[in-house]
Amino acid sequence: MNTSQREPLDEIVLDGAAPAPLTEPESVRLQREAHERKHTLAQVGRMMGDLHILRCKRDAAYKALARAHQETLFRLALVGSLRRGEDGQRILRIGALSALLARAAGCPMEWCELIYQAAPLHDVGYGATGADASSLPEGESHVRLGAMLLGGTDLPVLKLAAEIAITHHERWDGSGFPHCLSRGAIPLSGRIVGLVDHFDSLPGFNVGVEMASDALVRSQLTSSVGSSFDPTLVEQLSEIVPKARTMRAFLSSQAIGYHDPGWDTDWWSVF
Repeated sequence: MNTSQREPLDEIVLDGAAPAPLTEPESVRLQREAHERKHTLAQVGRMMGDLHILRCKRDAAYKALARAHQETLFRLALVGSLRRGEDGQRILRIGALSALLARAAGCPMEWCELIYQAAPLHDVGYGATGADASSLPEGESHVRLGAMLLGGTDLPVLKLAAEIAITHHERWDGSGFPHCLSRGAIPLSGRIVGLVDHFDSLPGFNVGVEMASDALVRSQLTSSVGSSFDPTLVEQLSEIVPKARTMRAFLSSQAIGYHDPGWDTDWWSVF
């Protein structure tokens, strides 16, 4: 054999057989596979980290959007409240009372949170009353205008708010307005907010917990409703008077004024 023409180092010819590659030593193969696994895991780790950052940014953006939405609803509710000399406490009270009563009535938590946001808009029509309202029957202008302001949308909270605006002055016995609806023809949302609106004006509810007993508030409630409100809701509201009064005392201790405190929409559920 001509020694100047050597066989390639990576193949050996035996007895005329086809060249066979040299096998990789086992230790080298294991080391290579371990390195590949380490590299793959590092890539996965980086991808997971990037996904976590993206998710955090998405959640923060969603939270900021929800916060802006809630703040907008609060300030829209203020439009009607300011015309009546009321402040942010009244807005939060009506929302919380409506949610507490809805929960006592067995409504799903998601709907309770929705009515918490929608109920304070029940009198938003007061902010729109003016010359155009003079042609409407006395007392009806704010409910019709409120429904006009809030209606015509697919947003669940505004759809519910529009329903409440037009029905919260309907009465169980048909004596309300604007459509003289009665009993089950009145949407549950309107029945709840109508009763809550009445309850919030009771003298016993509007004093400190040390100045009136739960029994007195219950007595004022049952003696004042007559046939105007859903008797089942009246009974359920009577049962949660202690919770309602504790919630009111809590709100009274907060410096709310005309600003939304930014609480979660289920803050009332702790009572």
